[in-house]
Amino acid sequence: MLIGTGPFELLSRLANLDDTKKHYIHCFNILDYLVPTKEENITARAYRSELRRVFKLLKRVDTTIPSTQLEQLHKLDYLDLDDIDLEINAWIQQVFDNKNNYDAVYRFLSGDLTKSNIELVPLTNTSPEIILYKGNKIAPLRFYYQKKRLLDRDTIPDFEQFRGLVSEELAIHGNEGLASMELNEEARAGLKNSSALVILASDLVSLGIFSLMTSVLEEIKALPPKVVLVIPGELSDFADYTEEEIFDLLGLGGSISKMIDKLSHSMDYIISPDQDNGLRELLLETGYQIEDDQLEDPVPTKNTQFIEFLQSLDKK
Repeated sequence: MLIGTGPFELLSRLANLDDTKKHYIHCFNILDYLVPTKEENITARAYRSELRRVFKLLKRVDTTIPSTQLEQLHKLDYLDLDDIDLEINAWIQQVFDNKNNYDAVYRFLSGDLTKSNIELVPLTNTSPEIILYKGNKIAPLRFYYQKKRLLDRDTIPDFEQFRGLVSEELAIHGNEGLASMELNEEARAGLKNSSALVILASDLVSLGIFSLMTSVLEEIKALPPKVVLVIPGELSDFADYTEEEIFDLLGLGGSISKMIDKLSHSMDYIISPDQDNGLRELLLETGYQIEDDQLEDPVPTKNTQFIEFLQSLDKK
């Protein structure tokens, strides 16, 4: 499972295992969002970070578009994506425009991958519109996290439904239903047939949102696979004020301890590739039971021991 907007260093190793087993890649689609383009009267653009990253790594189709069209996409893009990411984003959007549901989209994109034994699945059936707002400005949560700013709501017709939301301080809307969200049927079926679920996290805000999905976490814990959460060392504390600010809005407090506590009840292993990053102390503080070698890099991410560890879960 991919959670976050940052790089997933382990993804290429996991995705390129030399075997014939069926592998499912669950994309955290909760924070997918729409934002307007930089020009009026042009359809808003959708950004699906996790899906775009895995498709970029594993695609076998040529997603190149004419230079004039690419130049236009750059003019409209708020995120300053590079050429390849913009082309893939446009390709994925075209698939969404031609299909009528999440499952059909992910199934179609799975057919465009280099390996036939990998299937892409969304974590849930919907992407709730979680937005932040203040005064006359508004933005999807992940956009605010990435760009550190809100947009003028008067220039965003798609946000007309939120005009009744008023606050002089930064506020959040749309996160209320996270606890009751359920797994997508394809995601559930994949987990029932798996021996391990490896969760790769790459940013704190996305992981914080995941920690609030109580029903999903409970169901994951109840399903057969061992659950392995991999947290990079840099996620053991806030990188900037924006992360701390969003955690406060989500009710997760001024540190990441509450998030770790919520996650730890559903994880069999919490692993950090980086030693001496404070994660061990944080887990002990929240009462997580740590095996002697659990955070001493028992599955080094730079060699085959990580894969051997995952394969060993088949026997447990």
